[in-house]
Amino acid sequence: MRTNDQNEAPRVKFERPLEVRVMTIDGTWSGESFLIDVSDTDAQIAVTGHAAALTEFFLMLTSFGNPVFRRCKRE
Repeated sequence: MRTNDQNEAPRVKFERPLEVRVMTIDGTWSGESFLIDVSDTDAQIAVTGHAAALTEFFLMLTSFGNPVFRRCKRE
C-alpha cells in the first residue's frame, strides 16, 4: 500500500485491487467489485454489470466472519 501526494487527502492505493462486494440498500442483490484506493472520505471501486447502475449501495469489506459494511453514494 502507498499514499499519494501530500496536497490531497491521504489515500491508500492498493498494489492489487482488493476483492469486495457491493450490495443494494434493500439487501436483495450483491455482486463482486474491486477496491482500487481509499481515503477517509471516499473510495475508488471498479464495478461492472448491475452494480454500475447503483447510485447508493453498501460496500462490504469482508467476506468472512462478521462483515464490515459502509453505506456509499456514487457522485
